[in-house]
Amino acid sequence: DYVLEHVENPKVFFEQINNCLKSDGWFCARTPHKYCYVAIVARIFKNSLHAPILKKVQPKREEVDIFPTTYKMNTIRSIKNIFYNWEDKSFLIRSEPSYYFGSKIIFKIQSFLHRITPSFFSGSLFIFLKKP
Repeated sequence: DYVLEHVENPKVFFEQINNCLKSDGWFCARTPHKYCYVAIVARIFKNSLHAPILKKVQPKREEVDIFPTTYKMNTIRSIKNIFYNWEDKSFLIRSEPSYYFGSKIIFKIQSFLHRITPSFFSGSLFIFLKKP
């Protein structure tokens, strides 16, 4: 759940999932779409700036809970390329805001943005992959 944006090496990640699952096993995940506005904003700032920025909007968040983002596994195409021979039932869906930092005002602004923008810019990927 909201981990794939942090995977640095998709090949190694795939090998681990492939080794863990039995045939007909399912890998399920939820992750922000690479081109949703939250991911775009995160990519504008270097990973080294994420901790100071998050410290301002989430003062109680510990720095050990802030992880570098890569967005290498955050599109339908990238998932299909990595898990190329697996049965894929993944989809992109417009979701409720996930990163509103407990602020009602930010939540309302983001909810409005979610209603007026295509799901491509406000969605999350729901990934359902069945191992052959």
